[in-house]
Amino acid sequence: MEKILTVSIAGYNVEGTIRQTLDSLLVEQVIGKLDIIVNDDGGTDGTVAIAEEYRKRYPDSIRIVHKENGGYGSVINTNLALAEGKYFKQLDGDDWFESKQLERFIDLLEKTEADCILTRVKIVNDHLQTTKIANCYTEIEEGFHRFDETDFQAFLTMHSVTFRTKAVQNRDIHITEHCFYTDTEYVNSALPYVDTFYLYPHVIYVYRRGVEGQSVSWSGRQKHYKEQETVFWKNAETYRRLEEPHKKQLVANRLNNSGRAHLGYFFRFPVSKEKRSEFQAYGRKLHEELPEIETSIKRRSVFWRVIIGSNYRLYLLPRIPVWMKDHHLYFRKKSNVPADE
Repeated sequence: MEKILTVSIAGYNVEGTIRQTLDSLLVEQVIGKLDIIVNDDGGTDGTVAIAEEYRKRYPDSIRIVHKENGGYGSVINTNLALAEGKYFKQLDGDDWFESKQLERFIDLLEKTEADCILTRVKIVNDHLQTTKIANCYTEIEEGFHRFDETDFQAFLTMHSVTFRTKAVQNRDIHITEHCFYTDTEYVNSALPYVDTFYLYPHVIYVYRRGVEGQSVSWSGRQKHYKEQETVFWKNAETYRRLEEPHKKQLVANRLNNSGRAHLGYFFRFPVSKEKRSEFQAYGRKLHEELPEIETSIKRRSVFWRVIIGSNYRLYLLPRIPVWMKDHHLYFRKKSNVPADE
């Protein structure tokens, strides 16, 4: 049976959640059309043993990749090269797919030739016990579109994108290894090679948040903020390389969001000369290399106009409004751009 969708699973030390991830794919009507690659990336827990149980049950649909630890980027690099499905979608081993939508989704993938599919994302916050649908691509009608004819208010996320494999396989795409936050690098690196997309306004990906230790948690940000900066500049390379204005705007939306977020981290770190130097170096590089992104950040609020207008010399003073914000005494105008994933 022809494989329609390769599901690339990042399965590093996820023994507590991998069953839910794999169970979400076991839809009788489509399992034979799935090419599921579980990449344990040198894990040390029982993830592989659990995946092996599923592989024995579905040997024609599930593969397991064993390799030395190389980080999230290396999982994408490896699995994309191995992909046999018509389309390719990344799935984290602590997330899952919306099973009830999977049959309709595979039917769409069989019929369309769009370079990528954009879908809705459900966000489940374990800590807050909340569920919401990410407010992305609502300005676009369902159906086939061209990137060069579409204005986006949001940016692409790994959770919402499914790429046509031949459009992105064997291209000049090599995601940074041994680095966090490379899911954003992945989707932006593919943009030069895709021209069309299909907007399918239904939830396929369910994204788990609110777990302490996640790279998107504050503890994770504190530990890996330099890696986020690395990915920011990798995305900046893609931004400068793109010529089509609509694609360029997509990456600009991401850079606006992550650039502002990265500046803000320094006001939550403990005060130190080292952090002040890092903050000023990052801000001045932003000013020199991406002045249009800096200008967009400056327009977001009076706070950022003051900080950037000082040529990033203000390091201690902004902690007053940040303290007020943390104590619910300071409010900022809500943005239409979704939070950085």
